[in-house]
Amino acid sequence: DLLEKFTDEFVSQTVPHEFAHLVAYAKFGRRIKPHGTEWQSVMVALGVKPVRTHNFEVIPARRLKRFPYQCDCPGLLHELSTIRHNRIQRGILYICKKCGKALR
Repeated sequence: DLLEKFTDEFVSQTVPHEFAHLVAYAKFGRRIKPHGTEWQSVMVALGVKPVRTHNFEVIPARRLKRFPYQCDCPGLLHELSTIRHNRIQRGILYICKKCGKALR
C-alpha cells in the first residue's frame, strides 16, 4: 500500500493533489480539465508543485491479458484487451484500419 510504504511523500504530494481537484471543481465547475490551469493554480495556492504523476516506486499489480485476433492482412496479428475481446464476444465488430475487414 502506497500510504504505508511512502507515508511522508504520500501525505505531502498525493493528499494535496486530490484536495486540489475538489477545490478546483468547487470553484470553477466540473467542466474543467483535471490537471488544467485551474487545478494548477489551486496547487500553487496550496504551496505544492503542480505535478500530475507521482514518483513512487511501484510494482504492477497484474499483467494485462491480450487476446490475438486476425484480419485479412498477411502476417498481421491484432492483440486486443480483455474489454475489447469481451465486446467482440457480445457481437461488437472491430475493423482493421489497414484492410478494412472485421477482426476474428
